[in-house]
Amino acid sequence: MIASLGLVARFVAYAGILTVVGAVAFRLLVVKRVGVGVSTSARASRRAARLGSIACGLLAIAALAKLVLQTAEMRFPTDSWLVVGRQMLFDTPWGTVWMIQFGCAVLLAMSFTLARKDAFPRWSTIAILSLVLAASFAFSSHAMSASRFGQYAVAADVVHVLAASVWIGTLFVMTASVLGGDAIDPASELSVSEQRANYIGLLLRAFSRVAQVSVALVVGSGAVSSLAHLERIGDLIATPYGEALYRKLIFVAVVLLLGWRNWKLVTPRLATEGPRRMMRGMVGELVVSVVVLLLTAALVVTPPPGG
Repeated sequence: MIASLGLVARFVAYAGILTVVGAVAFRLLVVKRVGVGVSTSARASRRAARLGSIACGLLAIAALAKLVLQTAEMRFPTDSWLVVGRQMLFDTPWGTVWMIQFGCAVLLAMSFTLARKDAFPRWSTIAILSLVLAASFAFSSHAMSASRFGQYAVAADVVHVLAASVWIGTLFVMTASVLGGDAIDPASELSVSEQRANYIGLLLRAFSRVAQVSVALVVGSGAVSSLAHLERIGDLIATPYGEALYRKLIFVAVVLLLGWRNWKLVTPRLATEGPRRMMRGMVGELVVSVVVLLLTAALVVTPPPGG
């Protein structure tokens, strides 16, 4: 029971950080760099902030759930929940990372709420808090106990979380913006389909560059992390950790294939075929990405070979 709840809590946490970083990247790297109108840009920014604040709420809930579950695993039946929980928070490295994550989630929730009202703080401030939050995930991962590469494994994990969040998180927020009708102007002479197709085209122009860099970083950092934990290629199929990693890699490859298809085959036909096919492709990428997150949530608690 505890293992299943832990899996759910970790999945929610990863989905949350993905959305938080994606909201920031969408606002700063996509919307800010394309030629959309002022009103469209404002609606898209408010939607990104709204999704970010919701994600922070989920992160806070997931963090509290992980604290309860971790305390339950560490205490004996006669121990006080409060005493063990306090020890977990203040006497362990795990507790330090937990407090950083929870504090960042609370501060980001407030910051995103203010951003929805076009008030202080600026998005650059939100970006800094998001970077701290994303980096903290590496300090409670297998990278901290990697037998090879040491600090490089931790750095690779930081890059991996950030790059994956920018890639898939931005895609999620971008899809929500399109489906939410941020570019739809009732007074426009263009049809809803034409407005949506134009909006997707503008967003993809900026997002494709962001996605290409993010994918390269995900692959590179993932390779370093794998080398840090797998002593030989046979470990990929002969150990529980390797098998979990292998399953994850299969679905990551599917996401990459779908992304390539949308970029090379669907995007050029956007103007002639309309946005529907592209929207199906984007949603398809996100659905498979959910599976990747679930597999990641299971992978992070699977002991590496020799771990």
